[in-house]
Amino acid sequence: MPPRRSHHKSRHGCITCKRRRVKCDESGPPCTNCKARDTECQYAFVSSSPGKGTSPYSLPAVSDRSSPSSSVGRSTPTELQLLHRWSTVTYLSIGTEIADDWTIWQRTVPEVAMNYECLMHTIFAITAFEMAHSIPDDALKWTSTALEYQGLAFRNFRDHLQEMTEDDHDAMLYCSILLMVLALASATSAVLNGSGRESTIDHTISHHELVRGTSLVMLKKPDCHLTHPLWRKVPPFLELEKAPLAPDLDGVINKLTELNNFRAADPSQQKTYVGCKTAIAWLKYLYQTCLDMKLRTFSLAWMTCAGVDYTIAVREQDHVALLALMCWGVLMAPLGDEFWYGKGFGQSVVSEVANTLRNEPEAMDIINWAEQQSQVINIKQISPDSAVGITD
Repeated sequence: MPPRRSHHKSRHGCITCKRRRVKCDESGPPCTNCKARDTECQYAFVSSSPGKGTSPYSLPAVSDRSSPSSSVGRSTPTELQLLHRWSTVTYLSIGTEIADDWTIWQRTVPEVAMNYECLMHTIFAITAFEMAHSIPDDALKWTSTALEYQGLAFRNFRDHLQEMTEDDHDAMLYCSILLMVLALASATSAVLNGSGRESTIDHTISHHELVRGTSLVMLKKPDCHLTHPLWRKVPPFLELEKAPLAPDLDGVINKLTELNNFRAADPSQQKTYVGCKTAIAWLKYLYQTCLDMKLRTFSLAWMTCAGVDYTIAVREQDHVALLALMCWGVLMAPLGDEFWYGKGFGQSVVSEVANTLRNEPEAMDIINWAEQQSQVINIKQISPDSAVGITD
């Protein structure tokens, strides 16, 4: 591995961030990282000096709004504003052309949310992030609001998932889908990107670990995708028409497979090997089936399909796992032109992996390919004419 880049050490950060080995902005308790992850934020000491101001990375307090309510039935003026915004503006970025599900997100989901705090808080959080994106002058205010509701959403979702019944299925399904959107929204937040928080990769992994409940929800009704209104018009994921890979892209997939196969016989690396093998297989399938922008949102589910062992490999900075993640970043990059919550996400993933592995000779061909492809705007097909070839 290349040496770590030097950075300003956080000597007074919270214990939670120190354990996770991520930079703490020291703005708590709770700090920005712990607030975003809805985890307990503890400090070894709490300064009581009246002259101590906020840290350079902390979000300033917002005094012109009410705190989140503890009950869906007691809405604050801010919540009414968020709900109106959702039903007139934000929902448009959740629905997709292929599913034709805008009416569901505009009307059905808010009605269901009236009885489920986890779903309502998720709506509020996404809407606040959307307002922070759309109204730059109020970005700090709405980002702070978004983080509060995000924490409530994750906590309530986890709690409700433990006691979920068949009657709760639709609400939890809507919530789990929106939580994946929320993960992207917080990862691409302009305010949080300047707050010294954890990297895009770590942030994304953390949220994917929190929203693995999507799979648990689906398992409650494994055939729901055949009849649920959200998917009635969507072609079955495993039955999408495959297209041949462009030669350069085929070279990338083969290179990833080759690098992963080097450790196939090592018993100590079996979980990592199998996890990366699964991730590469799903990555290849997505590139064969989902280059059309109408289908590219299927790629949001890639890390869930790849599985826990792959996620662990990424967190441990396994080279093959990171290179596969980089290729997924290329696939995700065009979504930023379609959806505000994906803006810059794919490029950020590519950039972070490239900076981590740039000194590794075996990674350079894939890095060069990914960096060029991630800059392509509004691509519907990765063309071999504009790609960097992969050498053996």
